[in-house]
Amino acid sequence: MKMALRTVFAAFFGWTAWERYWKYEDCISQSLSSCITPEGANLTGGGVFWTLPALYFSLRVVITAARYFVRCRLGRA
Repeated sequence: MKMALRTVFAAFFGWTAWERYWKYEDCISQSLSSCITPEGANLTGGGVFWTLPALYFSLRVVITAARYFVRCRLGRA
């Protein structure tokens, strides 16, 4: 259950990081402060913050999966 929840969180924060920063990274860096998207959203360089929880939850999923597979290989699952 923990792994499924962490996977959902990692996917959500990864999608948010993509939508709020990486998709418009060139525009944000050229303007040096913020960028207005075609939809009218004002994006700033602070959007890169969403990458941190995405990386954290992704790392936790990898660790949890590795522990599970090691236990399965040892016959303790």
